[in-house]
Amino acid sequence: MNLLLTSARNSLYITTLSSLLFLKMVGPPLQHFQPLKYVKSWLAKGHHVATDINSMTHSDVRKTAADMSAIWKVL
Repeated sequence: MNLLLTSARNSLYITTLSSLLFLKMVGPPLQHFQPLKYVKSWLAKGHHVATDINSMTHSDVRKTAADMSAIWKVL
């Protein structure tokens, strides 16, 4: 459990931690995992690909920077 619940991952729900522990203990080795069917089902549900331009928008950051620039000048 200490390998899964680290200081960087300390906000996991108990159910998520339980699932990760189960997979770690009884799951197949990583070499036998075939992710293609899971990727296809993820995309079929309407999720974006990691490289999709629309999923990487940073408009909130730019908007915040523009709104706060007057305050930052005073500092």
